[in-house]
Amino acid sequence: GRDYAAALAGRGTGRDGDESEEDEEDENEELFGDGADLETYLADAGPNSYNILADRRRKALKQRHEEEDAFNRELKVKGYENSQDLIDVTEVDKLELLAKNPNYAMFFQGSGTQPTAGPRGKIGRGKVRRGVRRTRRRVISAEAAKKLGEANLLFTQGEAQYPRAIELLTEVIRLIPNEPDAYATLGTIYSELKNDKKALDFLMISAHLEPGNKEKWNNLAEMSIRLNNPRQALYCLGQALRLDPDDHDNRWDQARLYVDIGEPKRALEQFQNLRERIPDNPEVAVELAKMHYQMGNPDLAEKTLDELMAAHPSRADATLVNILAELKMDRREFDQTVRLIESSREHMRSLSARQREAEHAKMADMAGATAFNAAIDEGKQVIDRDAAFARAKAETAAKLATEREANPADIPLDLTTRLGMSLLYLGRFDEAYSQLEKIKEEDVESYDDLYMDAAETCWAVANLADVSVSRLDSHRLVTQAEFMWTKLLDVQKYDDEPMWSKIAECIRVRIERGDGRDPTASAASLRRRAAEAVVKFYRTVLARHPDSIRAKIPLAEALIAADMDEEAVEMLPAASDLDDLDKSVALRILDIHRQTGGDDDFLKYTLPLARQSLEEFKDKEEAKPAKAKAKKTKGGRKRKKADKDDASDLFNLGPLRRRKAVRVEEDEGEEDEDEEDEEDEVKLQEELDDAAAALELGAEAEEDQIPEEDSFGIILQCASALHKARRNEDAYEMIEKCLAQAKSRGLSKTQVRDLNQVKALVCHALGERNLKGMKGEAAKAARHVALNNSTDADALNLYARLAMDAGQRADCAKTFQSIVSMHDVHGVDSKKRVPALIMSGIVHSQQGAWATALADLMHAIALGPEESTAALSGGIAALQYSMKHIDVPEARHHWVLKAVAMLQHAGRLRVKQEGKGSHEGDYNLARGLQQLGLNHLAVPLYERCLEKGADELQQECAQNLSLIYEQSGATALRDQVLRKYGLIHAAHDEA
Repeated sequence: GRDYAAALAGRGTGRDGDESEEDEEDENEELFGDGADLETYLADAGPNSYNILADRRRKALKQRHEEEDAFNRELKVKGYENSQDLIDVTEVDKLELLAKNPNYAMFFQGSGTQPTAGPRGKIGRGKVRRGVRRTRRRVISAEAAKKLGEANLLFTQGEAQYPRAIELLTEVIRLIPNEPDAYATLGTIYSELKNDKKALDFLMISAHLEPGNKEKWNNLAEMSIRLNNPRQALYCLGQALRLDPDDHDNRWDQARLYVDIGEPKRALEQFQNLRERIPDNPEVAVELAKMHYQMGNPDLAEKTLDELMAAHPSRADATLVNILAELKMDRREFDQTVRLIESSREHMRSLSARQREAEHAKMADMAGATAFNAAIDEGKQVIDRDAAFARAKAETAAKLATEREANPADIPLDLTTRLGMSLLYLGRFDEAYSQLEKIKEEDVESYDDLYMDAAETCWAVANLADVSVSRLDSHRLVTQAEFMWTKLLDVQKYDDEPMWSKIAECIRVRIERGDGRDPTASAASLRRRAAEAVVKFYRTVLARHPDSIRAKIPLAEALIAADMDEEAVEMLPAASDLDDLDKSVALRILDIHRQTGGDDDFLKYTLPLARQSLEEFKDKEEAKPAKAKAKKTKGGRKRKKADKDDASDLFNLGPLRRRKAVRVEEDEGEEDEDEEDEEDEVKLQEELDDAAAALELGAEAEEDQIPEEDSFGIILQCASALHKARRNEDAYEMIEKCLAQAKSRGLSKTQVRDLNQVKALVCHALGERNLKGMKGEAAKAARHVALNNSTDADALNLYARLAMDAGQRADCAKTFQSIVSMHDVHGVDSKKRVPALIMSGIVHSQQGAWATALADLMHAIALGPEESTAALSGGIAALQYSMKHIDVPEARHHWVLKAVAMLQHAGRLRVKQEGKGSHEGDYNLARGLQQLGLNHLAVPLYERCLEKGADELQQECAQNLSLIYEQSGATALRDQVLRKYGLIHAAHDEA
């Protein structure tokens, strides 16, 4: 501080006063305008002065570059390589160039004498400068230098002297408006006073006055980041990078800032530049891969990391390998994921070992420091303190070294988990389990994300059809998922209903599927045990959260599934006590009451809400400006039917056009029927296209779990309740209004499908009351449901039933054939294709198309050999086909044997799955043999059914057996059977 004024005074060495004054004027004119200086500029520009100043500097620099290019072109025209050649040879050419543009004077090098005449230009006020213009050291007056030195000295004396220092610096700026050090000191003082905004303003002006100072720009960037001004920080970093293009840290900071402000393309450019400059840096490769992935280029992301792994494998760290493994898993490249982790195992182990050694060294130092401090507290000598430190450090280090030897470093747990998950998808279950067991040894709270990933993978693999999973492995996978999800309940953020429902589903699936050890257990008994186990689980949840209504609701739903309705209702508040509850919670409770017979309470609460929602949305739609819609006709053209009174038509439609219009109206009546058929075909094809698109997206593409607080959920539940309460007219009106608003409401395909499912039931109920056209509407709505849920047996069965009831057998058969073809084209899972094949076979059977029916049913049996319905329907179709369409005895016998085998198989499956006796299978087989005329084989089967007490089939068995006796002339046996089973009176009545 004491020598500062003297140092400033020495700046003018070697420069005369006239030259310095001239340069000062030139710079002021260049930056602040003709006749202006920095003081005037600051007063006029306001708080954004430094931004304006920077913009002016950029424009001036651009202008200089343009003039330099023009100057070089002029030199080459005259035959000179550079300005030095021009100066050495002739003054004439120089004067000619200056006459064209006086600004060319700045580009002459090494001039001894300069012309003084010439046109006036912007630079030099009519004068031509001598030599190249270099960065200038400013001359400062003695008064200003003294004040600046005093101000710096006061600044060093502490905060009490800051006001006086500010006064002096302000006076310096008045005397020398373009002195950067004055602004820099002012900025530092205001920074010490915690006035960061003002500090930044002064420091920014200082940087613009001294633009070649890289450190100033970097410091300004840091201040801008602290003040949450990332764009200003980017500007400052850009200025610093211009001075040092090889500053990798600068490019990294710019890239991260571009990420923060949401400009990934600019960030990508910086990371790509860094990647080219430092290709072996793993952090740059990881960030570049992240940017590629964020911008929708997973291929480039994976390629970037693969290239680094191939070129610099020793530079890869655990983060890079983990991200690359995750990218490969997202693309289902599980075999490559396994190879990647296995190939980097040794390198990862060495990195983990070094990391553990560093951590243990710190622990040893800490132990030594603790012993040293304890020795101080005990008043020991310095030599004893040092000895205590060394002894404790050595003992701890030895202990930790032994621990490292006993438990050698392994790859990080993240990679271990990803390896196990990939092995699961590859079907290498034993290897996968050994890897996933390692995560169970760790604290769940520290590795909750890995627990979640591993559990979800186990669950997904257990339910994937493209992975060959035995029943035992499936059971084990579900058990693993259940275990890990249950462990996550120890973490507070996971102990909530979504996790409870995951665990409950695991319990249900685990018990219903079984592990194959009890083949005699029927499906009904397994479902009952599963429901009881789910109830037991939710009771433990309620024990942890005894006052939580959100814990009571799923328990009540589980109780209903287990046929314990009374207990479910007792544990929930009454329908009249729901006013203080959240709307979504209240709706769920009302739905439980509805399932147990409380439809009136449910409708009383929800019907006004549903109607209000529909009316409010209708009002919003009517308030929007109407848009004219054109009608789509054959050939894809669009036309608009004109009104006869429309003025435009009166001007445009002459006699010829009027005659054409009349002909069109006459022809329309003839083509109506053809157009209706074509429109039906087009509609079916459009619906099939939508269904195919949904199949391509996959089951998880549209996860639209409808929030219960949403008005759509209220409308759907209310319509269902109205249907169950037999108020079908109200339900129909509500559904039609909601479907009309589907597009403007933005309803998903799943939501529209659910509405159509309720509509199908409602319209069928109205059709049963002979309302015209309602059965057809029911079939149409059910077809929409079937096409958009073409792998669900219930949806397909609903459509088949309603279409048959509406007399649309041919349309139904065509639709099912289209669904089967769609599944073939899009490669739907084999197990998921079975319901459509079965229904197609049944529908074609009812049409009498036995060959088509048999083909679909045989395909269903091949894909789902455990489906009893497929076996039964296939047996019936084979019987009919053999009897009516095969004349060659050998072929007929072949299909008869197949039919008998399928009927027997269906009977065994029904016993196994439904827990029923074998009498149903015996009856079906006996009925088939009787139809073939093999009565001697059918009689013992009917008798066995009657002996087993087949109550629901008793009369049918007795009736069929009596017919066989009658045909064989054994009337006494016939009467005996009829009397025994109470059919003798019916027989006399028929006679």
